[in-house]
Amino acid sequence: MEISITRRIVKLLLLLLAPSALSAQQDPMYSMYMFNPLSINPAYAGSLDQFQAVGMFRRQWMKFPGSPGTSTCTVHGPLKNKTMGLGLSMMNDQVGYFKTTSFMVSYAYKLKLEKSTLAFGLQTGVRNFNINLTEVELSPEYKYDVAFANNYSSWNFNFGAGVFWYGEKWYGGLSLPHLNNHLLRDDLLNSDNVSRLRTHMNLYGGYVFDLGSDLKLKPSVLLKSVAGSPVQMDINSNLYYQDLYGIGLSYRTGNAILVLAEVKVNKNFRLGYATDFTVNKLSGRVGATHEIMVRYDFMTNKSGSFTQRDF
Repeated sequence: MEISITRRIVKLLLLLLAPSALSAQQDPMYSMYMFNPLSINPAYAGSLDQFQAVGMFRRQWMKFPGSPGTSTCTVHGPLKNKTMGLGLSMMNDQVGYFKTTSFMVSYAYKLKLEKSTLAFGLQTGVRNFNINLTEVELSPEYKYDVAFANNYSSWNFNFGAGVFWYGEKWYGGLSLPHLNNHLLRDDLLNSDNVSRLRTHMNLYGGYVFDLGSDLKLKPSVLLKSVAGSPVQMDINSNLYYQDLYGIGLSYRTGNAILVLAEVKVNKNFRLGYATDFTVNKLSGRVGATHEIMVRYDFMTNKSGSFTQRDF
């Protein structure tokens, strides 16, 4: 009984705090962003010689009622002339009674330089924001509250852009996934708690070091910035053996230490796993975080070869 009451209190607090939270970090968090760059930057679309599909499934804070859960699927590849690329991204993110679903189409144009490639990307699509207020369990004394009498759902147009610059052993990118700050709840337009989708910025880069014939070290860094939230940094390093097995460590500033692993099942198929260890004041209270990645490279040329690039 005590646990049930506690859970109700926690869920209600999440609901009451949502307007302020929604003005901070609103995009889903990924531990294995380096394995699926299209999820954070439309300019990555078509940067490989083959089509590629990636699925990522994340469950955060397993002990915490209403904890975040995210599913993402991306598909992208080059057009015939290989100077342009197309991509499709689908995302479902749920935190307690709040759910966000998006469908985005990405386009990238690649400019070949002397020893590198500069890609410019755009993305457009729709985004749904949904609140299941009627599912909130109210106290026995207040079985009905007009504030929780109806659910809310809104669809909005979304537009974003990005730049991706890469060479044989290095890469860097900048993306702004949301350039139009649309209202999440237009029924609260005259309230002090108006919630908008804020402009997010992702700045990232990485390098590949050859440590011999069998080993490669791939460090990377990701900076995430949005109004109303501190700048967050992910610092990562993955060590690979013969491009078959990889293991890595990451540190997310003020938040968590991450352990990552990836294995090449065959020439087309890769699997990845990551777990987060919370290092802030919530450590030991929220439980484990798990993330799974599935990647498949489609054979698109007669030679049966893939892009020989490490990112």
